[in-house]
Amino acid sequence: MQLKQAIEELEKSEEFLEWKKIYPHYYLAHGFMIKEESPEWQIGYTDGEKVVTFFLNPVKIMPEQETYKRPDEKIQKLEKEKLFLSLEKAEEIFNKIKNEKYASEKIFKTIILVQNNNQNMYNITGLTYSYKSLNVKIDMYGKVISDSLFSLVES
Repeated sequence: MQLKQAIEELEKSEEFLEWKKIYPHYYLAHGFMIKEESPEWQIGYTDGEKVVTFFLNPVKIMPEQETYKRPDEKIQKLEKEKLFLSLEKAEEIFNKIKNEKYASEKIFKTIILVQNNNQNMYNITGLTYSYKSLNVKIDMYGKVISDSLFSLVES
C-alpha cells in the first residue's frame, strides 16, 4: 500500500477521528516501515516535539514518544498532497544506487522513512551484513539528494 493511501485510510478510521478530537494540534510527521518485518506503514503525528505512532489493520495507537532531534528544532509537517513518488519507485532508485556504487554490500534489513526535512523525501537505510549502514535520500521527483555508506562499528 502506498503511504498516501495508508494515511487516508487511517484518517477516516473511528480511532483516529476520536484521537484527533483530543489532539487537534498534532499534524502528520512521517511514514515508517521496516520492510522485512512488516509491509505495513506506521504513521506518525506530532506536535513538533513528541510523536504518536499509528498502526493499521487493525488501527492501534502507540503511546506518545520523545523524538531524537536538536532542542531548537521542530519536526516539520509531512505534506500528504506532495507524496508523489511511489514506494516501488523509491526502492528501485535505492537498489540502483546500491548496485552501482555499493555492489559488494549485502543488505539484510531495509528501513523506510518518509519525512519532511525541508522537503518531502524518502530516507531509506539498508543495514548490511558487514555492519554498515547504506543511506539514500530521495526527493518526491525521484532525484537522489544524497547517498552514504558508513560503518556501524568503531575501530
